[in-house]
Parts: sequence; C-alpha cells; structure tokens
Amino acid sequence: MTVMAQNRRKEERVAAAGSVLLRRLGLPRMEVAGQLQDESASGFRAAYTEGMLSSGDEVEFVAPRRSGNAVVVWSRVFGHQKEAGFLIRRLREGEEAGAGT
Repeated sequence: MTVMAQNRRKEERVAAAGSVLLRRLGLPRMEVAGQLQDESASGFRAAYTEGMLSSGDEVEFVAPRRSGNAVVVWSRVFGHQKEAGFLIRRLREGEEAGAGT
C-alpha cells in the first residue's frame, strides 16, 4: 500500500514553461540555465543539468514573466537531471509576485 504525502502547499501551483537563468550569489559564483516546471505567486520549480544548487543558496533569476532574487528551499538529483524549488525573496522593480500566473 502506498502512502501519499500530504500536500502542505499554501498556494496553488500552475505548470510553467520556458527558460530560467539562475545566478548563484556568494562564492563560488555560478550561472545555471534551467527550465521552469511550475510556479506559484511566491516561488517556482526549475530543472537543470549543469552545476549544483543546494538548500539555502541565494540566486538572482531571470524568467519569462518575472525576475528577481530567490532562495533554494529544496533540491534533488535524478541521475543527470536536477531540480530545485525556489522561494522568491524580491522581485525586480515593476514586477509583482504572481504576475502571469
């Protein structure tokens, strides 16, 4: 019997597509190109193959509908494919959380 994890999300997530550029702040600096998987008003999930982002890493991100600063909340690896979940800390001026969702 499979036990499903309880969904503890506070916001609805919607499927997302498009490229996202992630620049890790701090040292060592790193730039990661990824693909959006889904998004909510305050965060997003992205898949990537190069580099490695870890929980707590702060990044600057540029996505199709919004950009700003975020923190990695979780990350996982599936073979060569990697995924991370991000909490948006600050959007660039003129861009609202949830814009385009």
